[in-house]
Amino acid sequence: MTDNDCFNSLGAYYYMINKCYDPKHRRFETFGGRGAGVCSAWRQDRDQFVRDMGAPPTLAHFIKCKDDKAHFSRDNCYWHKSPTYVKRTPAEKREAKARAAVAMEAQDRKSVV
Repeated sequence: MTDNDCFNSLGAYYYMINKCYDPKHRRFETFGGRGAGVCSAWRQDRDQFVRDMGAPPTLAHFIKCKDDKAHFSRDNCYWHKSPTYVKRTPAEKREAKARAAVAMEAQDRKSVV
């Protein structure tokens, strides 16, 4: 496993932990708010999560539960590919940021009027 693979796995790990246990997380209501949690082996040892799940096959993959009513665990999780993930080029990212800035500026002008 490369450093990037480990980083991607740990990013998925912390995202999973936060959406289950941090009430301020934007996805908490969907996960922790309805009782979803993470198995004790993974909560106590993030390296165990990495050993069990390995690296995501691509950046478009995220952790998904087979049974949404059960906790995140080795037997219940797999890497799922997002059907909407599109890798944008740096130029596309800059263009999207510029459009967002223009939209925010227009919204600010409306709120002043």
